[in-house]
Amino acid sequence: LDTASSASLLPAPSLPLHKGMPIYEPNPLSLAIPDATFDAWAREVPLAESSDRRHGAGPVGSRGPRGLSEMTVDDLLKAPRPWKSFMALERTSEAYGWPYPFLSTAAARITDNIYLYIGNYLRLALVLVLCVLYKFPLALLGIILTAKAWDWLRQLSVSLGTRSITYRALYAGMTVFTWLVLMFSSVSVVLLLAGTITTGAVCFHAALRLPAHLEERKRKENEKARKEQAKLKEKKDRELKNQSRKSHR
Repeated sequence: LDTASSASLLPAPSLPLHKGMPIYEPNPLSLAIPDATFDAWAREVPLAESSDRRHGAGPVGSRGPRGLSEMTVDDLLKAPRPWKSFMALERTSEAYGWPYPFLSTAAARITDNIYLYIGNYLRLALVLVLCVLYKFPLALLGIILTAKAWDWLRQLSVSLGTRSITYRALYAGMTVFTWLVLMFSSVSVVLLLAGTITTGAVCFHAALRLPAHLEERKRKENEKARKEQAKLKEKKDRELKNQSRKSHR
C-alpha cells in the first residue's frame, strides 16, 4: 500500500472527550459482528473447557454460556428435551455424580442444567405444585376464586374505566377479599411449601446431573474399566485351566 491509501485506513480522530481521549471513526480494518449473531453464538456454543474446570476437573472458571439472570422469554418457552435423556435412569452411574468441591461445582451444574433442561424443569415444577395443591383443596379453591374475581374486575374496568370512583371502590373491596381468602385458605403457606419442595427437587437433580461432556467421559472410563476387568477374569480363567491340566498330569 502507498502512503495515501495506508493513511486512509488509519482511524481518524474526532472531537476529544473530557479526559483527552479521542473518538475514532470506523475504518475498513474494523471488525463488526452483529448483535444477533453474537447472541446466538453465546447461547448455543458450549464452553467445554471452561465447563470442565467448573465441574470439578480443575479450578473454578467463568460461568456457562448464559447465566440464569440473562435468560429471556424465548429460553423459558423452549420445548423440553427427551425425558429419557433428562432422567437418564438407565445409566445413572454415568449420568450422575456427587459435585466436588460441593458449592462451586453444584452451583455451576445447576446453572448449566437449568438452562439446558429449562422446559423439563418447568413441567416438573408444575406437576409438583399441582400435587401439593391436590393435598390442600381449600388452598386450591382460594386460588381459583381469587383468580376469577380479579379477572371479573379486569373485564369490568373496560366499561367503567380505571379512574372512576366505582372502579376504585371495587378495587379496594377486591383487595380486602383477596387478603381474607389468602388468610382463611392458607394459600400463602401452601404456595411457600410448594415452592420449597419444587426448588429443592430441581436443585437436587441439577446438582447431581453431569454435563454431556463429563457424562461421555465417565461412560468411556466405565467402559475401559469393564474391559480391564474382563481381561483380568479371562486371564484368571486361563491360569485355573492350566493349573487343572497340570494337576491331571
